[in-house]
Amino acid sequence: ETDVIYRIKPLFERLYATTAKFEVELEKAEAMNVMDGANYMHDVVLPLAEELRGYADAIEPMVGKEYWPMPTYEDILFY
Repeated sequence: ETDVIYRIKPLFERLYATTAKFEVELEKAEAMNVMDGANYMHDVVLPLAEELRGYADAIEPMVGKEYWPMPTYEDILFY
């Protein structure tokens, strides 16, 4: 269990930091006109979303299902 904590902690730290950055950048995009906002979403926000997904995907198998707050891929596929 201690090993899992040491592996998961830096992933959660990156997840939280990237989430904060994602929220800031999303607000910026929403304040822009449609074309600039769309380009900003593509160039800035989407890569952050992909980064967030990478952290979540890495964390998910380390966390017991009863503690995972989001639907898993299995939940979505076999609903």
